[in-house]
Amino acid sequence: MAALPSFRGGSFQGWLFTIANRVVLDGARSARVYVPIDAADEIADPEVGPEAAAIEEEAAREIRALLDRLSVDQRRVVELRLAGLTGVEIAQALGRTHGTIRNLQHRTLRRLRDLYEQPTDAEREGTTHA
Repeated sequence: MAALPSFRGGSFQGWLFTIANRVVLDGARSARVYVPIDAADEIADPEVGPEAAAIEEEAAREIRALLDRLSVDQRRVVELRLAGLTGVEIAQALGRTHGTIRNLQHRTLRRLRDLYEQPTDAEREGTTHA
């Protein structure tokens, strides 16, 4: 709220995410502690049956494993895109050019696709869990 008078137009959402991104980065630098945002998947939904929950948990594990293999910049782009930001807003939030972000998004999607299509160790050994 203190920075609101410094808003000079353009995308308010992008401007706000820029501030939030910098605050988070500053906090992470000072704390030097990495805290994953994995706690949310531990809350059980009473509406979801055990089979559906197991399938969702496995899918979430696979997605986290894929995201863990991305660079920090690639993960940030995915997170900001999933938060609803456009490429221009992501560029503004990360202090990069829109072209750089477009290229990074393209490389990130290609990397995720390649990682997803790679067989797992169990599949390579022929011991998949069914």
